[in-house]
Amino acid sequence: MFTLEELLRLCQAVPESRDLDGHEAILVVDHEESLRVLIRSILEYRGYRVVTVATGEEGVEKYVQTQPRFDLVLMDPDMPHSAGWEAVAKIQQHEPAVAIILLSARGVENERAIRSGMTGFLAKPFQNGVLVSLVRQTLDRCRKR
Repeated sequence: MFTLEELLRLCQAVPESRDLDGHEAILVVDHEESLRVLIRSILEYRGYRVVTVATGEEGVEKYVQTQPRFDLVLMDPDMPHSAGWEAVAKIQQHEPAVAIILLSARGVENERAIRSGMTGFLAKPFQNGVLVSLVRQTLDRCRKR
């Protein structure tokens, strides 16, 4: 778990370009609490509205129940006891055009992500600036569809 001081320092390590800021709603699904806290802190610092959950099942439930829908989902497909890929498929059933960025420490997931129609892939560990840039680029690209 991060201290408040550590989180603030990490958030400030993100490039300061206002072009990366946003207001969109993002759902983060990852079993690692410290990573959920970090991602939430980084993205909220940039103005995004972030909701986090720990399992794929919670992710599907939160996605389906939330109106209006989330603009983006960040999902770890390799969560213990939570069937991340199954959660991705269920979310896509509800919203086929949903923007999903997969977060994984396993590089082989990148290929599967592309085959499964994911919008993006981010390898763990990642740099804060890369996270923010990928989120902004993905949201901008999906808005133009």
